[in-house]
Amino acid sequence: MENIDIYAQPLKLSLNGHYKLKTGIGGYLTILTLILMIFYGWLQVKELYVKESPNIYNQIFTQEKANILTFNKDYSPFYFQIFNLNQSMFINPSVLNIKLKIKSIVNLRTQNITIIDLNYCQKKHFPYNQNISKQEQNSYDLIIKNRYLCPELKENLNIFGSYIEGNMTIIQIIVYPCQNSTDDVVCKSKKEIDQLIWNNRLYLSFYYPLLSINLNDYSNPITYNLKEDYYYLPETNNYKFYTYGIDDLLIRSDAGYINANFWEKSGNIINLISNDVWNIDDKDPYFFSIDLISTFNKNIYTRSYIKVFDIISICGGLFNSIRLLFLYLTNFLFHFEVTRVMMNNIFAFKDPSNSEEEEIEI
Repeated sequence: MENIDIYAQPLKLSLNGHYKLKTGIGGYLTILTLILMIFYGWLQVKELYVKESPNIYNQIFTQEKANILTFNKDYSPFYFQIFNLNQSMFINPSVLNIKLKIKSIVNLRTQNITIIDLNYCQKKHFPYNQNISKQEQNSYDLIIKNRYLCPELKENLNIFGSYIEGNMTIIQIIVYPCQNSTDDVVCKSKKEIDQLIWNNRLYLSFYYPLLSINLNDYSNPITYNLKEDYYYLPETNNYKFYTYGIDDLLIRSDAGYINANFWEKSGNIINLISNDVWNIDDKDPYFFSIDLISTFNKNIYTRSYIKVFDIISICGGLFNSIRLLFLYLTNFLFHFEVTRVMMNNIFAFKDPSNSEEEEIEI
């Protein structure tokens, strides 16, 4: 054990040809140092490959231009339906109609309006493989499927711009009172419609993906949960609207072991940003809407992880700290050990009753 002591204390004189006094305690401390270094080094190498504890740098800033957001045509970005007090779907064209509009605005004037076809949500409308938990998939199948309305998009849907810029494209979920009677549908009067809305406590249920961030999950930092907001419909003599802003999110993750090598994952954060009541537009007399618009906000998370050279540097610093601590300890014990060695190897003591003298070789 003494032969492996790295905490051996220097001697001003040599002892049996050695200039350092090695002890058993120092050998045990040397083994303890090796165990600590191996254990700590293993933890750091594990972190290098598992990547569970990132260093996170967050930037939140406002851009000069609003975000350009793209919704995949293969999935519905939201789900909506009108229900009554008993949570039953309210489907009565003679009272209300619900539509989905894509409105393009140029120079603060409406240039184009596209009506998107709506159908009952099916399995194809839900992103089952897009970081959605099994519980959320079951919620969709039980609550939304075949009950809520989903847009039938023929191509990817882009929204962008703002009123400040003057040019923008927004999404509107709009509720109209029945207006034009046909052979199949006879519209009820405005008074009857208001009475039905009040008596049935009609409300619009709006489901959308709520983004959840787990920055400790290296491979899947973004997951989605379904969130429901619901709004009771007003009377038809005023226009009430709710505006949802969509922020841009970007997560940059360093995959390198020696040098930086970033990969990126993006998502959208939907938040309610305002609501208000305006006068009805006689040319387009919808009385309730949910508007989805792009915002100027961008949120960037940068995740960096330990590198090989970091491990070398940290382990070197840890070794020096442990060695310094144990040197103080062995230095304290050194004086006792010197006395023991000198008594065992330099001075010889005999029983006082033995008067015979011996020559002691030093």
